[in-house]
Amino acid sequence: MRFELENKSMMAHPMHLHGYSFRVDNGIGRGPIKDTVLVEPLQKVAIDWVGDNPGSCALNCPIKRLT
Repeated sequence: MRFELENKSMMAHPMHLHGYSFRVDNGIGRGPIKDTVLVEPLQKVAIDWVGDNPGSCALNCPIKRLT
């Protein structure tokens, strides 16, 4: 499954997938395998994920918003 993450903010966000790894699309072939990818401000990142670990998982950014 492919996720396309888009950061519409002016702050970088590390997106983390609990319990899984994914391949980052680097545009030139087989990208690195990670469980966290940094999505820079106003940028998009595509990741390819195989859901082969039974159970629930969460995709989140661990940075807390200050309001």
